[in-house]
Amino acid sequence: MSLHPVLGMLLVAIVLGALLGGLRLWQVRRKPHPELARKLLHVGMGIVTLSFPWLFDAVWPVVTLAVLAVGALLVVRHTSLGGVMHEVKRESAGEIYFPIAVAAVFYLSKGVAVLYVIPIMLLTLADAVAALIGVRYGLVKFDTFEGGRKSLEGAVAFFMVAFLCTHVTLLLTTYVERVETLLIGVEIGFLVMLVELVAWRGLDNLFIPLFSFALLYNLEYLQEVELYNRLWSIALISAFVWVWRKRTTLDFGALVLALLISYIIWAIGGLRWLAPAALCFATYSLLWPHDRQGRAPVHDLRAVLAFSVVGVYWLYGGTRVAQQGFWYLGVASFAVQLAVIGCASGAALWRCVLAGWVVPFIPYVAFQGLERHTLQLAAAALPAVALGLAVFAVGWRRLQATPYVMERWVLQAGASAAGSLLAIIPWTLLS
Repeated sequence: MSLHPVLGMLLVAIVLGALLGGLRLWQVRRKPHPELARKLLHVGMGIVTLSFPWLFDAVWPVVTLAVLAVGALLVVRHTSLGGVMHEVKRESAGEIYFPIAVAAVFYLSKGVAVLYVIPIMLLTLADAVAALIGVRYGLVKFDTFEGGRKSLEGAVAFFMVAFLCTHVTLLLTTYVERVETLLIGVEIGFLVMLVELVAWRGLDNLFIPLFSFALLYNLEYLQEVELYNRLWSIALISAFVWVWRKRTTLDFGALVLALLISYIIWAIGGLRWLAPAALCFATYSLLWPHDRQGRAPVHDLRAVLAFSVVGVYWLYGGTRVAQQGFWYLGVASFAVQLAVIGCASGAALWRCVLAGWVVPFIPYVAFQGLERHTLQLAAAALPAVALGLAVFAVGWRRLQATPYVMERWVLQAGASAAGSLLAIIPWTLLS
């Protein structure tokens, strides 16, 4: 039976306050590595929050605690207690995202303890172990977004802990069969490890629990064959990205994000949604070789987000309203993106429009069949691609001197949105 909410909140506040004070005292006296003190706080907070399904029956105490925790942590930043979190020499707001993520997952889990416990365990244990292993044993290092540094050893440690947390918890607390728990553990461990690799400035504290919740929510009731198919898809997408990596202009973090988004597109929309995006990814550096700049990885994860955000929006919208025709709008958005990449590389605008239109609509026609209606829709997308490119070209004149600023990626996504919105007209008239 749960405690009275106010008593539960008071107990949590006292424990967390004592934890922070005790760690600061230990830090002052013993001078441990700053990352160790930070991660011990991280683990301690996580262990306390793991009790929430048994402490609270309602959402409001957890939300209240989250709001109070965010306020308290912002104040603590400017006191000596803040040394527990901020002696690590990197910019991070991870401690702020932590309570927000806890409250969000508690709300989303709707009283199903396993849907709450596993994401918080991954945030609490896998993330902390990865950081400590990376600091102590990390030899194979790679750069991530905004000057971050990760290690292969830390990533492997994250995967192992995440796999065990997921597999063992499902095996002991649910009716999911042993083989299925193993497969779910492998998939969640690998995909959430990728999320941790691309997160920056403490956003892993938000991304890890929310993404693992979404995966767990969608995987828990799948059968063995479906889970095997998902693992095979992850393996094939990963192999393709790895083999093709040197033919792209993407840095490490962008490649990881491309892998993640490719899997999400496949998992939600299937091969028919993935094929146009994948074909654009595979051909852009061949169509516009000038943009490769001597094989230098000049594009970070913002380029991948700009390329995919509109298409993923149409994918999500199509699933919400059960409308298969949104696929046409998604393909149009990818077509605009391919044309935009050509424009940014200095290619002639007519070539950009033509190539951007043809490449992603090849799989569209292949999946739909060589029928008159399909060919009419494909042809009618050409003006939409041209409009999207025109939107980008106008703004690009101002940004050519600073091609990698954030404004460029917003412009690129906006151009894709404009083109795909125009494609609604032929889709409506011809459907």
